[in-house]
Amino acid sequence: MQDQLVERLNLFRPESVATDQITLSGLPPKDEVLDRMSRLHSWNCEHVHTPYELAQRGFTQSDDVADPRNALLQFMVAATPHDAVMAEILDKHDQIRENMISWFASHFIGDDHGILVEMIDNVPDAVSPVKAKPVYIQLPDGDKTMLMQAWRVSSPSFISSMSS
Repeated sequence: MQDQLVERLNLFRPESVATDQITLSGLPPKDEVLDRMSRLHSWNCEHVHTPYELAQRGFTQSDDVADPRNALLQFMVAATPHDAVMAEILDKHDQIRENMISWFASHFIGDDHGILVEMIDNVPDAVSPVKAKPVYIQLPDGDKTMLMQAWRVSSPSFISSMSS
């Protein structure tokens, strides 16, 4: 699909427009829908293999079940719109992980129930400390279903709205 998008985008480049053709705006024709699809494809698909690459590079640890920092950095690689931040996370992963500060805070649900959530500061491209909470997800495994531990990360005021 990406090859098709690139091929179609190349049709709309200035050098592909005939020299005798004049557009009313003076600018080459632009396919906004195609441009938007290309951005969405890059945004959603560019880092599909990142978790596997990080694992092969040794970025995952045996204590990741109890420590959300690696999962949070992996999420930030996929979520940040800034290529420089992504490159820095990939290049300086261990240093950034060690500079992240975490502590536990009470999070109240309703009037009479509270849970502990981990707060993490110094997260690249985050404007405030991030909440991390262990959750469990079901994944298919052939004809069975596996229960796997994951991390829900969110900004402080939206712990129930975003999962990673």
